[in-house]
Amino acid sequence: MVVHHKCRNKACVNPDHLELMTDRRHKQLHQRKKFCKRGHPMFGENLVVYKDGERGCRACIAIRNSWRTTL
Repeated sequence: MVVHHKCRNKACVNPDHLELMTDRRHKQLHQRKKFCKRGHPMFGENLVVYKDGERGCRACIAIRNSWRTTL
């Protein structure tokens, strides 16, 4: 079981905004997303699919990597 934030704010602790769901259901919700949290498309060349089935945004990965090289 995992905690899903209905409000999409992971820092939120309001019990009305949280729900328990199976890990499988949680992954299904994320696989339907068309855009990442920064608004980049989650399809085409910008989409990364990892071995475990998780999806990622290449643009956000590039941003994170650029921050690491400037520190």
